[in-house]
Amino acid sequence: KDSPDFTHVTPDGVPIQTRSVKTSVRMKNGDTLIIGGIYEMTKSKKNNQVPGLSRIPLLSWLFRHRMENLEKRELLIFVTPTVIEAGMVQGER
Repeated sequence: KDSPDFTHVTPDGVPIQTRSVKTSVRMKNGDTLIIGGIYEMTKSKKNNQVPGLSRIPLLSWLFRHRMENLEKRELLIFVTPTVIEAGMVQGER
């Protein structure tokens, strides 16, 4: 997954963050390889409060709600190679 990262900018001026993996496998024609292990963690905090009442000293905690969320995502890449031999007509296997 690419996400904005202003430390790396493409020649077109688009900021991206890239992740890469290098592997070597042997597989049969048409088999599917799944590459995983690339994770993204997102932590967020949210405060909800009742306007005015949340500013009253000693009672403000009754009118506030704080929530923290930790989200973990894994990127899975599915690769299914097809060997095309010389002389094969397109659409024929």
